[in-house]
Amino acid sequence: MLKRNEEAVASYQKYLTRKPEDADAWTHQGIALVELKRDAEALASFDRAVALHPTERRCMEPPRQRAFPAETLR
Repeated sequence: MLKRNEEAVASYQKYLTRKPEDADAWTHQGIALVELKRDAEALASFDRAVALHPTERRCMEPPRQRAFPAETLR
């Protein structure tokens, strides 16, 4: 599973250089980063997704809250 998550992150990073406005991609990248225990990067990805679509926070918050239950949204 580790290799799959590493491949996913690499793919999302490449994709997001072309489509940085894709909040769903930022969210899914964050999920893969959580699995890799790259917490700071995961938080940054989740925060970027919320910043892009603040009215869709209900869609972005659940993955972030599951990964970091003690954290509060900024």
